[in-house]
Amino acid sequence: WIFLLLTLSLILAECGRILVVPQDGSHWLSMCPVVEKLQQKGHEVVVVVPSTSLYMKAKEPQNYTVKVYPIPYTDEYLGKMLKTFVNAHFIEQSVWNVVLTSYQSMMEISSVFFTNCKSHLQKEELMQYLKESKFHMVFTDPILMCGPLVAEYLSVPSICFLRGFPCGMDSAATQCPSPPSYVSRLFLDNSDSMMFSQRVKNVLVNLLELFYCKP
Repeated sequence: WIFLLLTLSLILAECGRILVVPQDGSHWLSMCPVVEKLQQKGHEVVVVVPSTSLYMKAKEPQNYTVKVYPIPYTDEYLGKMLKTFVNAHFIEQSVWNVVLTSYQSMMEISSVFFTNCKSHLQKEELMQYLKESKFHMVFTDPILMCGPLVAEYLSVPSICFLRGFPCGMDSAATQCPSPPSYVSRLFLDNSDSMMFSQRVKNVLVNLLELFYCKP
């Protein structure tokens, strides 16, 4: 009986209360299977989502708890912003035009997600619930800083799920080598095997990021 109790206590100790602060779009599509697997492993998972989103729907049957907070824009407005953002990256145009349109669309979509985060943090009832729930950690996508901010507010660690970060900030944050002679930069379609002219272009775009990414 003592062995059984010890074994049971170890099993219970492996499970925890996890708060998930995700990011909409393809980031959530990548993160969602991990969230589902955490729940299947016995963790208690709570996912916080905005009332208007592309893929993070509260009405779909879930095995985890979904908490929804209201935001001041419609599905149509969000769809328009995301369509502009996607078109800026996938339509055929020159590198310079890609830089300009991507910058403009990034500013617009960032303002939308900033509104999301602001609505989340200012929802007193939700924040009080999160504080009283005594989560062990926050599982978040760091493409925006809302998740780490919530973790800081709750005084718990944050675990980041990273799926693509602009301007090579993921390599900088993890201190991974990212030489422009081998690693293709944003806006370019080069592989890790480049001709000399492609390497020169890659280095020039890498220098452009110093001015493009800082704002």
